[in-house]
Amino acid sequence: MPNYTIPGVAITKYRARLAGLVAAVLAVLLVVAWTQYTNADHGDRLRIQLRTDQVGAGIVPGTNVRVEGVAVGTVAEVISVGDGRQLLTLDLEKSQIAGLTETFTVDYAPENLFGISAVTLRPGSGGTPLHAEAVIDMVGRVADVTMGALLRELTRTSTDVLTPKLAELLRQFSGDLKAFTPILQAVVTLSRAVADTQQYPSSYLLDQYASFFQGLGVFSSSTLKLLKSLLDIEVFQHDRARYDVSIGMVVDQAFPAIAGLLNTAQVHFNGYTDMFTPLLGAVAATVPTPDTSRADLTELIARLDRIFADTPNGPVVNLGVTLRGVPGVAVPLLGQQALEALGGAR
Repeated sequence: MPNYTIPGVAITKYRARLAGLVAAVLAVLLVVAWTQYTNADHGDRLRIQLRTDQVGAGIVPGTNVRVEGVAVGTVAEVISVGDGRQLLTLDLEKSQIAGLTETFTVDYAPENLFGISAVTLRPGSGGTPLHAEAVIDMVGRVADVTMGALLRELTRTSTDVLTPKLAELLRQFSGDLKAFTPILQAVVTLSRAVADTQQYPSSYLLDQYASFFQGLGVFSSSTLKLLKSLLDIEVFQHDRARYDVSIGMVVDQAFPAIAGLLNTAQVHFNGYTDMFTPLLGAVAATVPTPDTSRADLTELIARLDRIFADTPNGPVVNLGVTLRGVPGVAVPLLGQQALEALGGAR
């Protein structure tokens, strides 16, 4: 049997070598074609690589790449190259990055309200225009402002700053509150006393307080009018010297004279004050029930007021006298009218 034959298959050494050579040539052609395809200029696409020392949360293949808010491509690949470095491959549209140079900076930032991360390129001044397969060192030119970074920073700030400060503030507030404890206890005691002794509803009390403020407004207005009237006095405005003399006389002469009179009265009548005490006590004893006496006196004054009536000739007593059944008095006064009222002559 030949060295290169297989049972049931007719093959020779020459044919075997020829088949191996054809297979090798095809493999080389495929590798060259793939390399040329990947390195060729695919129309409007441009691939660049960014070497950086950090990658934001959510930056994965397929993440959008934006320039000034406009989507210009996607992230094609994210790989680690060792020493804490990463290599980002960006697939960009040439028509959207015209004028963009290698001096740009990168921000990892949310692109919507849901916190989806995106790679934002911020153009810089000067530099070399971007070209295919460019590898750009971005160490120190990357800012991570993704939602994850913001939450980490917020947590760090809360842990390092807010929590200690808040604890200190609460301790200080607790210490200050202890100083106000007696005042708070007094307020509680006063509130309890008011609630136990209150006889009128709060609505009625508020209404009374409101009426007080209404009267206060009228009183203030009247006081200001009085002051204006005093300032409008003719003597005060046109004869100021005379006004000053009058005020000086009242202050320098009248008030001292009144003070001297009262002092003299105190010296000479001081002994009589003890005599007024039993007198006033006796007068007070004549009215044992002040409320009843006040009511009776009020009724008496009201009746006296109803007795008098105003007429064109002045006040007269509104009095009616009934003389029916008293002929000896009615006939001389009323004559025939009295007889008719009595039912005829008697």
